[in-house]
Amino acid sequence: MPADILELTTNDPDQAHQQLNQLYAPDRPIRFSGDPEHFGFSLCAAQAGDLHGGRIRHTMATEAEFAPFEGFLTATLLSGAISWRAGREQAVLRRGGVVRYPTTAGSSASWADVTVALMRIPMAAVGQAAQAHTGIDPADLQFHRLTPVSPAMTRQWRALTGFVYRMLSVDGVVLDSPLIRAHLTDMIAVTALTVFPNSTMTTEHAPGARRMAPAALRRAVAYLDDHAEQPVTLAEVAEAAGVTPRALQAAFRQHYGTTPMSYLRRVRLEGAHRDLQTASPGQESVTAIAYRWGFSSPSRFAAYYRGAYGVLPSRTLRD
Repeated sequence: MPADILELTTNDPDQAHQQLNQLYAPDRPIRFSGDPEHFGFSLCAAQAGDLHGGRIRHTMATEAEFAPFEGFLTATLLSGAISWRAGREQAVLRRGGVVRYPTTAGSSASWADVTVALMRIPMAAVGQAAQAHTGIDPADLQFHRLTPVSPAMTRQWRALTGFVYRMLSVDGVVLDSPLIRAHLTDMIAVTALTVFPNSTMTTEHAPGARRMAPAALRRAVAYLDDHAEQPVTLAEVAEAAGVTPRALQAAFRQHYGTTPMSYLRRVRLEGAHRDLQTASPGQESVTAIAYRWGFSSPSRFAAYYRGAYGVLPSRTLRD
């Protein structure tokens, strides 16, 4: 599905704020206050499946009160300044700053003339990533602060926000693939766990999982092989195998020296290799085949492919 694009430019604050609430807070509206005399507003938002990216310009001395947000939503400040308050925490953002919208408590913010880039994925996706990569129960995942752990992580999130927005804004087949959308969502979720302070950084992991029966491991491998062309989560593989995600992770490390998701990437790489061998250079491109198998970055796909097969994918396609 190509992204659905919504654009709005208006000098009517009621219209602007109604649109913002429909997009970001339909059940618990944001409350805005300020002098609308010099108000200006523009919005360009893109949505593909559960992926959302938006850019907003809002010019008015504004006070806003927010209820807790349901999704994982962040703002990257492109111009202006925002003062944010959530409980005892306060953050002043200037150009390039990043903030995470609170999901467990109300908050408030004030600004005068700002441009922000927003990015949102379901909170459930972040919980799944935490479970897949650290073994923590999604119910135990908590974020501790509004802002990233370091300036370097702020830059990383800012770059990711720009990349995702460009992907959402591109016309064509990029986001037609459920694999691409799932890959981007997982990439955002995994990066969120390294950028924003959370319980996966402090929780002691449970002791090693009990031994996994060979039959269960075979079921997991078969599920990955059979569903490589579809979006797959660790929880789905574990359910198919009849084990816990933690046991599945441990078994793959023990028997294959890798993780289930890395094994899945290998299977998808093999699928792309077969397609490149049989494709006609004039009818298919390396990029289209990479997208088909869930590789959203052609350059990264080329690096994986060269590491596995010793040549660039373009060479296989030509030959």
